[in-house]
Amino acid sequence: MPYIVTGEPSNPRSIYADKNFDYEYPEGLDLKPGSKLHDYIRNQIWQRARESRNEMSKRFDSWNKIDETLTAYIPLKEKERLVKEKDSTKPISIVFPYTYSMLEALLTYMSMAFFQDPMFQYEGVEDSDTIGAILLEMVVRLHCIKNKVPLNIHTVIRDSLAYGIGIGIPGWFKQYGKKPVRSEVIVESEIGYSKQQTVNAVDTLLFEGNSLSNIDPYMFLPDPNVASNEIQKGEYCGWIERDNLMNMLSEEGMNDSNVFNVKYLKLKKNKISSLSTDQSNRQLKFGGSDSLRSMNQSTNSVDNIKMYINLIPKDWGIGESEYPEKWLFQLSADDVVTMCEPANHYHGMYPIAIASPEYDG
Repeated sequence: MPYIVTGEPSNPRSIYADKNFDYEYPEGLDLKPGSKLHDYIRNQIWQRARESRNEMSKRFDSWNKIDETLTAYIPLKEKERLVKEKDSTKPISIVFPYTYSMLEALLTYMSMAFFQDPMFQYEGVEDSDTIGAILLEMVVRLHCIKNKVPLNIHTVIRDSLAYGIGIGIPGWFKQYGKKPVRSEVIVESEIGYSKQQTVNAVDTLLFEGNSLSNIDPYMFLPDPNVASNEIQKGEYCGWIERDNLMNMLSEEGMNDSNVFNVKYLKLKKNKISSLSTDQSNRQLKFGGSDSLRSMNQSTNSVDNIKMYINLIPKDWGIGESEYPEKWLFQLSADDVVTMCEPANHYHGMYPIAIASPEYDG
């Protein structure tokens, strides 16, 4: 049976009414939890996520069988189990998992084919472009090494061969930390003035560059009215990812952050999405675990529904344009909008790439 989600996430508005953290929202919009505009956007995101999840869940039964097949561990038969219990050194039959081995062989070939150095090669169109293309290739190569992009591409390829779709999200990664800065201090003493060298640790941006992350196919929320190779024609495309409150507060506190309303999440006890229950059978593998979807008392986990929606800003009350634009939203804990901004990409597409090698057209 498919995993069907109905209704709207229930949450009393009163928990937000008495709190005001004085956020300055983008474009001067009233996005305080409990406001009319906030709840309208929240419901629009939830409706699309629920409909997509209901359609995607129809594939879960077949994906579960694949999860059970693609494992290197085969349970012992009862007779062999008794033999092992009596004497662990006794030999028993060895089951060779052909399906798993074939998948690993394909992944090895794909890795050798695509993980060349540099992975992404650029060539100038005109003579004046040659040097620029070479420099761009070197910069992207550095980003791929620094952000371990081949690991993410390996996951995309593996998911595409196993489930029929592998999803990757190109992004821009920023690493913040402390940088030692040397300075001079003039000190006055009885013998006059003197200079002293000091070193102070200053919070700063250490590294930024292109990155790639993955979407779990079980957590993917595409427009079910379009095929997997045509997601750019859909009205929306989203996914669910798990984070924690400390990370989100840190991100909100950055100067160039586009995240807000995170402090309101502290008012909610349960911050896990009703759509994030792990429906896979991957935990049945030898050494497998479903800990990514488990609840830990020591970690303040937060589930975020991230979604790009092609919409008319005037109809939503978030702009004056009467023509479709792509916007990025983030709905945290099924209840609080923590991101709302136009997706101003030069390419004008959803920044999501899908590998679908078995698509039948």
